[in-house]
Amino acid sequence: LLLLLLLLLLILTMDNEFQDEYGARDRRNRKYKIIAAVSVAIVLLAVTIGVVVATTRKTPSSSSTSSNLPSRTFAFNLGSLEGDASQTGTIYIKTRPDWAPLGVDRFHDLVESDFFINTHFFRVVPGFVVQFGISGDTAIENQWRLKDLKDDPVVAKNVKGTVSFANSGPDTRTTQIFINLSDNSKNLDNLGFAPIGEVILGMDIVERINSEWGQQAKQQKIISQGNSYLDTNFPRMSYVISAIQSFKPV
Repeated sequence: LLLLLLLLLLILTMDNEFQDEYGARDRRNRKYKIIAAVSVAIVLLAVTIGVVVATTRKTPSSSSTSSNLPSRTFAFNLGSLEGDASQTGTIYIKTRPDWAPLGVDRFHDLVESDFFINTHFFRVVPGFVVQFGISGDTAIENQWRLKDLKDDPVVAKNVKGTVSFANSGPDTRTTQIFINLSDNSKNLDNLGFAPIGEVILGMDIVERINSEWGQQAKQQKIISQGNSYLDTNFPRMSYVISAIQSFKPV
């Protein structure tokens, strides 16, 4: 833009000299040159703005790039293991921004906002997955459930112990998470489920999550009624007591 202004100034200066030498008869030529110079400047400025906008759109934000997003480990304390209210245990999930930076960023936000506290494992299929991530507080659920997240490419495989977002189609990830109980890569990788991390300690705890009701809990009723629906109909369902970042070496 500075160069364009200098160019315009140069043309005007040359025109002044031109006018001093030849007089009023060339004022019309000077007018046309000014119009041409301004037109060129406007076109070049528009092109420059277009390039800047296009570049900005193609450049991901710092929060969604693996180079700027740290890997973190979170301790999830679980309750009602095997359907027993007195049985608790802790699993450690390590996020992998190099696998799925957008998903990891969302997972970090969810943990930091205490979203997962008192969420239940409403879908437990032995040998396949355990799934959680619908808030038992309907107000909190309504804040998050429409915040669809763009898909990450599937870089890692859905092998045992990996953690992925559930979805209902392209670019529909929100808050629901599942942990693979076996190697599901042949079935899930091609469907766009991108692992965001892995359980690095506590898979024995994951396998104690109560599978008594399998997939009987209705997701829409959890969304609309919250934990009151689960507590009434599935009183021994395993759930998340707390979820915090862990700095303990694992």
